[in-house]
Amino acid sequence: MLVFFIVIVLFCLIVYFSKITIEVEELKIDTREKRNNFDYTIKVYLILGEKLKWLKLKINKEKTKKLKKSKVLKKIEKSKKFENLKNKSFKQNKKIVQDIIKNIKIKLEKLQIKATIGLNNIILLSYLVAILDIIFSILLLKYSENLQKNNYNYEINPNQTNKSYLKISINCIISIKIANIINMIIKKRSEVKNERTSYRSFNGNCNAKYPRYG
Repeated sequence: MLVFFIVIVLFCLIVYFSKITIEVEELKIDTREKRNNFDYTIKVYLILGEKLKWLKLKINKEKTKKLKKSKVLKKIEKSKKFENLKNKSFKQNKKIVQDIIKNIKIKLEKLQIKATIGLNNIILLSYLVAILDIIFSILLLKYSENLQKNNYNYEINPNQTNKSYLKISINCIISIKIANIINMIIKKRSEVKNERTSYRSFNGNCNAKYPRYG
C-alpha cells in the first residue's frame, strides 16, 4: 500500500512539473482543391524539464477519421448520460475555462507560415495582406521569447487572380506548463466558491433582517 501511494505521489509530481508541448507539422489548407484540401499532423508531448519526453501522442487526418467512425465513440456520443454530463459540465465550468484561456501563459517556441492569397480586387488584397502582417507581428511579440530567424518567420504572397483562393502551410510549436494550468484551475474554482458563499451569506442576512410573512 505504501509503495502504491509513493508511486502515485511521484507520478503526480512528474505531471505537475511537466509541460504540454503541441507540435503542428505541415498544417495545409488549399481552397483550390475540391478534395483533400485540408491536411495536418499534430504531435502532443509531455516533457519533464527541457528534453525528457515521457508521453507522446500523434494525431493526423487519417486517425481522426478512424476515431469518428469508431462504434464505441458513437455509442458514447449517443448516450443520454454523456449528453447530460457534457451540458452540465459545460454550464458549470464555462466561465472558469474562459478565464483560464485568457490568463494562461502560452509559449510560442516555433512559428513558420507560408501563405498565398488570391483575390480579384487588388486594393482589398493589399489591405488584407497588411492586416495579416500586423496580426502575425503582434502574435510573435506577445507569445515568443527569443525571436530566432530559424524558428519564427512568415511569408504572405498576394496573387491577383479571377478566382479567390487561400493556400497556407503552418508549422508551429507551443508549450504550456501543467503547473500553470492546475494553479489557474484551483484559483478560479476557489474564486467561484467564495462568490457563491458570499451570495448565500448576503441572502441569509437579508432574510434575517427582512423576514417574509405569509
